[in-house]
Amino acid sequence: MGITVPGFPNFFILYGPNTNGGVSVIAQLERQAEVVAGAVRRLSRGRRRSIDTSPEAARRFVAWVDRKLATSASAMNAGCHNYYHDPSGHNVTQWPGGHLAYALATRFVARFGLRIR
Repeated sequence: MGITVPGFPNFFILYGPNTNGGVSVIAQLERQAEVVAGAVRRLSRGRRRSIDTSPEAARRFVAWVDRKLATSASAMNAGCHNYYHDPSGHNVTQWPGGHLAYALATRFVARFGLRIR
């Protein structure tokens, strides 16, 4: 969801990879802040020390983003050389859906994508 990175426990990103888009950057940031605040609350309630992203969940997310972007007709995937793409041509900036899809997905990220240890 562009909020955490597997292998970097307790590290959170706002406006991370594949989160540009939807309706508003501010709305995306608000959903991301809700995920971070919820994760910190979960850690503070127990004796756990870290929260990390499941590598499998991250792989599924990237594969889904890539599939969605590949089916849209836009500058995001039209072979253009722009800031959407890294040097290898992979789109690293755009969210492929609307804000409602992102808001719903962030509701499930804690349950299916984060591991607390």
